[in-house]
Amino acid sequence: MHYKIINRKKLMAVKFADSVIGPVVRIWNKISGQNNSQLSPQDFANIKKILILRTAYTGDVIMTLPVLTPLRSAFPNAELVFLTSHSAAPLLEHHPAVDRVIKYDAFWFYPQPNSVALKKYREIIQQLRAERFEVVFDFRGDIRDIYFLAYRSRAKHRISYGSGGGAYWLTQIIPLQETKHRVQFHLDILRALKISVSHEMPKIYLTETEKKQALTRLQSFGFNVERDVLIGIHPGARMPLKRWPIARYAELIARVTQTHLGKVVLFTAPEIPNTEWENKGMKTWQRHSQVAILSDLTLRELAAIIHYCRILICNDSAPMHLAAAVGTKCLAIFGPSKSYETAPYGSNHFVIEKPYPCRTTCDESTCKYKIYNDCLKSIRVDDVEQSLANILNA
Repeated sequence: MHYKIINRKKLMAVKFADSVIGPVVRIWNKISGQNNSQLSPQDFANIKKILILRTAYTGDVIMTLPVLTPLRSAFPNAELVFLTSHSAAPLLEHHPAVDRVIKYDAFWFYPQPNSVALKKYREIIQQLRAERFEVVFDFRGDIRDIYFLAYRSRAKHRISYGSGGGAYWLTQIIPLQETKHRVQFHLDILRALKISVSHEMPKIYLTETEKKQALTRLQSFGFNVERDVLIGIHPGARMPLKRWPIARYAELIARVTQTHLGKVVLFTAPEIPNTEWENKGMKTWQRHSQVAILSDLTLRELAAIIHYCRILICNDSAPMHLAAAVGTKCLAIFGPSKSYETAPYGSNHFVIEKPYPCRTTCDESTCKYKIYNDCLKSIRVDDVEQSLANILNA
């Protein structure tokens, strides 16, 4: 088995689990005949209920959205139910291919008190079994999702990659192809089942009301979306090693306003304390006619405002994928994550990164390079400003 796990401790744990549990489960499957159910295109029209799993994280859920329309076409008589976290669930609102969303914060991704985790887990398993799903697609290929949700749902067909461990709990194991963009990684599961896939793009369906509210909010700052070049800036990212220094974002904002490249829409991020911004001039920006500071937005409010920006400058983060999904151009600052896997999807976007060889084996949570986080910190404000000017002038 070829494993797609970079973190060494996780890889060793999964290999150990597979070597100990795998043989037992395989013997049981052979005796009981449980894992002999292969789903073929001839069965598609008879399937009535499908569960789609993508529990974490928001950016990954966005990169899973392109599977929905092909699944809707392939299974015309099925109810499509998407299980994801509470934080990512708003992404599925108004999506024409999704019938229902189940919200569940998996305890293996979202830390919570043991008593709460156990109670919520019991509830979700009871619900999944009561719903009697016939097919479960897991698009992460993670041993925890596969066992705790897909396998324990008791669905007849359980389909995913085995490269994250737990392949013996699946009824159909999708062979892992070469490393590619995460969107294609997800779509390859459909291709393996002979499901037609065209040029699918991540898409979030905003309502006219949401767009109108975003427009009103921007107008309250004196911004005219028809006339002004709105440059969105989002400095956040879930993982600290992916965050370009705040001081450089602050310098970039100063340069953009001084050179009149455009008006700045600054999105504050909950993972970055306000004190960091205040030390870099936030109070000055609050009085600046060319800078709008937006805080405490819901996911869909953020998406609607990004929709009106000419470009979003950001790290490798959920807002980056959000921008791509609402049709806004991205200028994404990458390091240590791998742009060939998680760049903003589409041909309209730009990535700034430095070629550090250690990035290919970095787990993005711990830096072992001789200069801490140098792959990201070596990107200068000049690099970003010049790229921005080239994009806007083009």
